Amino acid sequence: MPAHLSVAIQRCNRRPLTARLHISVKMEKIIKEVILLCNPADTYKDMSETDAAKAYKRFAFEDYDGYVGFKPGSDFETPNLEAKIANKLDRPLNVTVFANKPVVRVGTRKFDIFSSSYLFNPGSSVPEAEMLPDLDVVQLKGSYADAAAELIGDFYELEGWQVDILDEKEKIEKVSVKGVKVLDPKELLNKAISRGYTLFEFYFKPAKYEPK
Repeated sequence: MPAHLSVAIQRCNRRPLTARLHISVKMEKIIKEVILLCNPADTYKDMSETDAAKAYKRFAFEDYDGYVGFKPGSDFETPNLEAKIANKLDRPLNVTVFANKPVVRVGTRKFDIFSSSYLFNPGSSVPEAEMLPDLDVVQLKGSYADAAAELIGDFYELEGWQVDILDEKEKIEKVSVKGVKVLDPKELLNKAISRGYTLFEFYFKPAKYEPK
């Protein structure tokens, strides 16, 4: 395990699980769904497009997949949806959705929950920058979704991301994609905008963009 990932796991596991959710442990089983809005903030602002893409790939796929353990044998690497969702300045803003993936571990703690990830990424004409940091949304469902959300939220914050937890009363419409129900990406985008995310600034140093 990479040293920085091991440190992140140790630090996340030391924090009280209910620090930000303000929910007693006795109520933990009541929580059925938690949605995290994760904004890169200044994490990659001084990086070139290529370097930002490499750093984001390491964090969002290599480190995250080491920190969050998916059920063995499950297909957690195949997206359920890939589509353009909006425009960000002169580029398309695409979303990749990995829906309803069974999670059995977060950090060192065991879970039996489902996770959906909504990764928003601006288009790029740089070959080495297939996915760029922008907005990540993590949806967790299950009896202990709040505890898992606290750990994952800490994981993002340790990397420098800004994390907001949607109030359980803020309902998001669901849409059907190939028979799978997912949260409406446009509604998620609007929720993030209301919390400081912007469509008018990149979270890295952009290269010249040439539409394909």
